Amino acid sequence: MPSDDAAYASNWLRIILVDLLLSVAAVAAGLWLAVVRHRLYGWVVVPAGIAYAVLVARRGLRWRRLRSERT
Repeated sequence: MPSDDAAYASNWLRIILVDLLLSVAAVAAGLWLAVVRHRLYGWVVVPAGIAYAVLVARRGLRWRRLRSERT
């Protein structure tokens, strides 16, 4: 399991937001791919982007809990 050292950084929220933006970009790219290029590949990328967003949200909640326990 990866280390949670970044949870204690002063910019921890920015790290989570950038990760969420990456997942939004993956979903948008998947939708574009599904509409303009190749449907199958696009509809594979969209769920991957959504799954990544869920994992990032869970990590954000874990980091918030770790920060609150530390204080």
